[in-house]
Amino acid sequence: EGKTKAEIARLLGRSEQFVAKWWQKDEREIPRPWGVHEYMSKELGTKTATSQATLSENSEVSTAAWWRDVEVRRKYHVDADVYDELLNNTEWKSSAARTRDFSTGASHVKYDKEGKMKLQGNQSAKYTKGSSPAFDKMLQKFFSEYGLAERTSGIGLNWYPDGDAVLGSHRHDCWTALFSFGDERILTIDKTPLLLQDCDLVIFGTQRHGVPKMPEIKGGRITVPIFFYPTHMQMKKQWQTLTDPEDPRRSNELAKLQSTHQLGSDVVGQSLWSDPQRSLALEQLLQLGFDLDASRHALQASAFDPEQAAELLLLSGAADLDLDQISGRTQADLQNEEEEAAPSGSSGPLLRGARWAKRGPSTAEDETLALKLQFEDESLLPFAAGACCDMHVEDMDAAIAAQMEEEENAGGDDKTFLLAQQFEEYEQQMKRDDAERWHGKGDLMQSNFARENLSLQTMEKVMCYSLGHGQLSEKSFYELLQVSSIKVVYDFRASDHRGEVHSPQPHFAVRALKSSCRVRGIAYKHVALGRESAYGILKHVKTDEAQHALIELAWHAKRGRTCFLGFDSNWKHDHRQVIAEELVLAGHSVKHIDSTGAMEDHQRIDKWPDFLVQEEDRLRTLEKQRQAGDLRRQEKSAVDRSSEAVAAKLMKPQQEIDAMDELRAASNQVELERAQRNLARLQRIGDKHGALANKIVKAAPQWVLDQAREQVEWIAKKKAEKKAAEEDEKQAESTPK
Repeated sequence: EGKTKAEIARLLGRSEQFVAKWWQKDEREIPRPWGVHEYMSKELGTKTATSQATLSENSEVSTAAWWRDVEVRRKYHVDADVYDELLNNTEWKSSAARTRDFSTGASHVKYDKEGKMKLQGNQSAKYTKGSSPAFDKMLQKFFSEYGLAERTSGIGLNWYPDGDAVLGSHRHDCWTALFSFGDERILTIDKTPLLLQDCDLVIFGTQRHGVPKMPEIKGGRITVPIFFYPTHMQMKKQWQTLTDPEDPRRSNELAKLQSTHQLGSDVVGQSLWSDPQRSLALEQLLQLGFDLDASRHALQASAFDPEQAAELLLLSGAADLDLDQISGRTQADLQNEEEEAAPSGSSGPLLRGARWAKRGPSTAEDETLALKLQFEDESLLPFAAGACCDMHVEDMDAAIAAQMEEEENAGGDDKTFLLAQQFEEYEQQMKRDDAERWHGKGDLMQSNFARENLSLQTMEKVMCYSLGHGQLSEKSFYELLQVSSIKVVYDFRASDHRGEVHSPQPHFAVRALKSSCRVRGIAYKHVALGRESAYGILKHVKTDEAQHALIELAWHAKRGRTCFLGFDSNWKHDHRQVIAEELVLAGHSVKHIDSTGAMEDHQRIDKWPDFLVQEEDRLRTLEKQRQAGDLRRQEKSAVDRSSEAVAAKLMKPQQEIDAMDELRAASNQVELERAQRNLARLQRIGDKHGALANKIVKAAPQWVLDQAREQVEWIAKKKAEKKAAEEDEKQAESTPK
């Protein structure tokens, strides 16, 4: 905006040398700062696994569009009826708590320690036009002012019943306009609190945002987020913070740009309708009683043909469709539909009738399709498939109608029931196909639609493979995968109470497997089934987490050879037998691969071995002992405590753990928290044992050191409480009754 480098440096609080270094740099030349997720260094909305808005030709998708300053519009449009209308006319549902993959932006479902799916603190829904007339007016004003009507993928709703309802910090790969109705609540944007009140509007970019707990708030609050991608004009406003409608503080340059843009739009509109033929066509539609804006939309969509424009307008009213959706159809689309709907040689009313029939209610089409499928099964079609193309459209419809009437008269209730059953199966299959549309990143079951329509029992039956690595070398293991043509590996090995997988060789560590599979073009994912915190495999396999993982496994197996990994090379001594049994019970097939590459079909299990049956009780007892501080460690023998043993241990080099490498290896927030917790534990142990510690943490950031200190304080507190309880117990025993 005409500011000098010195002025910009003063505003940023940086040196002029810093401003000169990054002056007018292309965004691709600027390195990604540490801590910024990888998917944020890509173009907006095109290379990530998230899609919250609709891209258009005018959308800005460069990396510069990832950020936008916060714009707040206080009391944007005050209407007291909005909150009650949205609350009472919406079907609210609890959504799964999710976290994003740092690399792709894909969503992962959060589960508790036992494998049950976590739910968000709020309830959500999709906004339906007409459910709140008051909000419809507000939305019309907003779309008119910001020009977003054609660039949204739907409007969401979030309901917070009281101050205890929260929403975790998250981000979207698009810009967000958020309305707030009801009681005031804080919205955090990049950890900065912003108090939103009734009828406030806030617009921001891809910043992390969330709703923290406010126990003092007793009333409810509804937010309406609208996701969109910015245009070139909106990118000009990305640095303009508007704090209040009475004091917008717009820059002069921005005001000039907006004024020029508006004047240009007015000139284009005047020149478009100055043509006499177009004006005459518009006048004809207005005389028929159609709205001015709707008539202009319809004429533009129909290449200014008044007859087709009138048909579009009538269709929008007859079919109860949105005219904005219809007006996006071009004349070429209409001609293509006419050519597809009518046979050669047809013209006039038949074309129009065929086009109207093509756009008719989907229910009639589905019933016709279901009936045709029934005819094919029973060999009742009155004409061959080749002759169908030569038949007149009206004759075909008449034949189908006659056949339907004949079937109804002949079969009665049985035929009607059979037809309804076939139609229902067809609908369910269509829903399953839609639910299986997945990009392969994140979790397949992260959406409500997938969880409602996909199950292990109803999915297409597939063949899965199982493999236990045992004591194999790295070379032998990957040769085994290559010989078996395995393209996807799901690592179902269990972890301990800290979330760590103890492997016999370093090349079977989770991080090593993930890296090695990636360079070999093998998809890899680890899900710790049967872990200690879930009390073993028999209990864990029935939970949400395990069932979702098995559905993903079947999804991959449908598209390529997929295996699941275990510890022991003999499947009868491994957790894999429980997973294989669960798949076979659902109708799928499993082959076990041994260390030689030979395959064996899974044999049904009548009785579980003792180590599986007793696993839950053993792990629950272990957890209670650990929580009570009664878990006894193995005592070292006199040989281990000897000076020779200590000297040998001191001679052994310590394993250095690079803290930043461990943190960078985390793919989502859950893994990042686990990595930070483990680093703090290793730091605490290293500080305690010094040179005798097996592992030491290198380049630990301050927050890891702080967490290690908190662990030391917590352990000391628990020991003091336990000691006080023991002394009280001894005193009570020694006191005479």
